[in-house]
Amino acid sequence: MKSERRHELKTNALARRLEGFPDYWREYGNKVMLVIIVFLIAYLAVRYYNDKKTRQSQDVANSLETIQTQLGTLDQIEQMSSRADPTTVAELRQKSTSAVNDAINTLLSNSKDPKVLARANLAQGNLDWHLANMPDPPGATTRPELKINNRDALLNEAKSSFAKVLEPQYNQSGLDIFSGRVGLAAIAENQGNWEEARMQYQAILDNPDLPPSFKDVARERLTRLTDIQKAALLVPPPEAPRALPPATQSTQPAVLGPEAPPATEPTAKPTTAP
Repeated sequence: MKSERRHELKTNALARRLEGFPDYWREYGNKVMLVIIVFLIAYLAVRYYNDKKTRQSQDVANSLETIQTQLGTLDQIEQMSSRADPTTVAELRQKSTSAVNDAINTLLSNSKDPKVLARANLAQGNLDWHLANMPDPPGATTRPELKINNRDALLNEAKSSFAKVLEPQYNQSGLDIFSGRVGLAAIAENQGNWEEARMQYQAILDNPDLPPSFKDVARERLTRLTDIQKAALLVPPPEAPRALPPATQSTQPAVLGPEAPPATEPTAKPTTAP
């Protein structure tokens, strides 16, 4: 009997609540809906932000890979330029150049990371250095569309890009500092500005944060500068050999100009051959 009574009381209480629900909803329904909408908007905003960051990180990674691949392709194009169809060489060169420029623009637009921005400037300097030193394919004399124009301007643009890497706001890594200074030194040697090249190598030696392997390369090149300068004064120099791109993902120092030899091989060719 008591259990039936309790059940009846619960049923009546539930019925009263249900009867009062319309009045409750009219009074508080708008507030409840507002809370639900705000929660959904916040959830969607957080999810969109996370998805956007993921896409941007992937775009940055893909762009860095594209830069490394296409700069390597430019090396291959140079090696085949003397024996391949000149039109094909020019088209491949333009395709690789456009791919690197697009990748650099992606880095600059999708990232605010100072290290990524430093890599973008290194890539721009490397690209301009490649183009400034790449020989024209056969037949370019009579076919201007095959030529690389404004080589001096490209060198100056490369110099500007390498110099940006050394600006303090980029908070660059040791590899970026090394690559930027070696890039500036290579351009200085290319232009016969020996004191500028010497200053860049010496700055690498004086930097306490750079590893010994980087300093060994700078020390070896600094030692050779005097011989290079004397030889350049005695014999008209041929076209300077082009630089290798900095290996941004390697722990070994990447050097602009011909690849720097180990300290045990002092007979390697200088950056700017006489």
